[in-house]
Amino acid sequence: MLLFLMRKAFTLMFPVLLLTVLSVGLVFPALATKGSYPGINGKIAFSDRESSPDDDEIFVMDNDGTNIEQLTFNDVYDRDPCWSPDGTKIAFHSGSPSEIWVMDADGSNLRQLTTPPDGYRDIDPAWSPDGEKIAFTIQPTSSGVSRIYVIDANGPAGVGTLLIDVTNARHPSWSPDGSEISYNYQGIIYVADASTGTLKRTLGEGYQSCWSPDGTKIVFGYNDEIWVMDAADGSNRNQLSNPTGNYEDDQPNWSPDGTKIVFQREEDSIWIMDADGSNEYDLTPTMPGASAPDYQRPLPTIYVDAPSTVTVSTEFDITIGIRDIPDGYGITAIDLLAEWDPNDLEYIESEFLGDSRGWTGDSGFPDAWGGDASGTLWTEDAAWFRIRFHCLREGPATITVSSPLGIDLSQGVDGPDIMFPQPVTVTVNQVEPAPEVAPVGGIVTPVYKTEVLTPYLALAGLIITVSTFYVIKKRRD
Repeated sequence: MLLFLMRKAFTLMFPVLLLTVLSVGLVFPALATKGSYPGINGKIAFSDRESSPDDDEIFVMDNDGTNIEQLTFNDVYDRDPCWSPDGTKIAFHSGSPSEIWVMDADGSNLRQLTTPPDGYRDIDPAWSPDGEKIAFTIQPTSSGVSRIYVIDANGPAGVGTLLIDVTNARHPSWSPDGSEISYNYQGIIYVADASTGTLKRTLGEGYQSCWSPDGTKIVFGYNDEIWVMDAADGSNRNQLSNPTGNYEDDQPNWSPDGTKIVFQREEDSIWIMDADGSNEYDLTPTMPGASAPDYQRPLPTIYVDAPSTVTVSTEFDITIGIRDIPDGYGITAIDLLAEWDPNDLEYIESEFLGDSRGWTGDSGFPDAWGGDASGTLWTEDAAWFRIRFHCLREGPATITVSSPLGIDLSQGVDGPDIMFPQPVTVTVNQVEPAPEVAPVGGIVTPVYKTEVLTPYLALAGLIITVSTFYVIKKRRD
C-alpha cells in the first residue's frame, strides 16, 4: 500500500493514497563523499592534532571557521571524518591499527564498524549517498597491499566485503547518484562501478578525488595543488589553487551547494575557496595540522509516531512529522510517501494537521492536492499528518515513510532548496485479543490442562496458585 503526500493532484490506481501540503508558490531549481551531496551547506568536520602527532581528534566548525567544537577525546588518533548523507552521523578511522568507527553528529553514541584482519588497518571511510554503506581502504600496517572494501553502515562490525580488487587502491569517493566510485592507484584516478567494482574508465593523473554535488566534475589533488576535471572523461583539467613556499594543497571536498571547495593546506590548516579557485582564505589559522575536511549536508528528519503493539481487528493512528530543520531555513512544501502491506493494514482515513499554522493541505483516497498559504515558512519541529489504520492479522506490520520528491526549504529570499531526508520505517506488532473467560465460582476459567481442576480445588478450600498459568480474580457483585 502506498500513501503519497504530494504538492499537486494525481490520480493513481489502488492501493495509493495522496496527501499534500504547501505554503508558497513553488519554483523548481535544478539540483545541484567522500563525495558531495547536493543541498544546503552545513558544518565542516576535520581532524587536528592535540598533544602529539598520534593524538588527532575530530572537530566540527561552522563553514566560516567559527564555533569550533571538539567531538572526540581519545588517547589514540581519530582522523578522516566523513559525514553521513543525512548529516546526522560521522564516520572516521581511529586507533592503532585503525578501525572505522561511527558517531552521532555531537560525538555521542560511538560504535565500532570494522574489525581489520591482523596486520592491517582500515582508513579512508566514504559514506554512500543512500546512507546504507561505507566504502573504505584496508591497508597493511607493514608489508602488503591495500584494497577498497565496503560494509553495511548499520553494522554489525566486521571485515567488510572486497569491492575494488586493485593493488594499492585508495581514497574511494561515491558519485552523487551512488552508481560509481572513484579511487586512485599509483597517482592515477579511476572510476569503477559501485556495485561490482568493475573498472569503467581512467580519468588521468591525480589523487584524493571528490565528486561535485551535480556529478559532472571531480576535484582532486595533483602536484601539491587542487585541480578540477570533468567526471565523464577527465577532460577540461583546470588548476584551482597555487600554494606558495613549502605548502602543499590536498584533501579537497566540495560544498553541498557546489559553490565552495574546502581543502587542507599542509602543514598549516583548513582553507576554503570558491569553486573557480578565487577568494581562498584560512578557516583555522590557530590550528596548524588541521586536516581532512568534510562538508556536512544538514537535512530535515522525518519522524513517525506509532504504537508498538496493537490488537487485531482494532484501529490505531500514526502521526508523521518533520524535525531538525536547518538553522536559517523554513519548510515551504512537504512531499512524503507512506508504504505498507495491505494484507496487514487497512487504510481508514487521514488528516492534515497544519491548518492552525497557516498552511493548506488536503487528503483523500485516491487523490489529493495542495494550495497557497500566503508564503508561510515553518521552522519548528511539528507533526503534519495523521493516518488511521485497521489491523487485519496477527504479526508485525511495517510502515515506511520517505520523501521521493523532497522537502522544500527556503530562507525566504531565493527559491527553495529541495532536500531528500532518509526514509523512516516503524514496526507495529499486531496481536490477537486475549480470549474471553467466564467466571466459575469466582475463579477465571483456566486455559491450560493443568488448570482444569483448579476451580474445584479452590472451591473445596484448597488454595492453589500457579502464577504462570492463571490469575485468580474476585467475583464482581
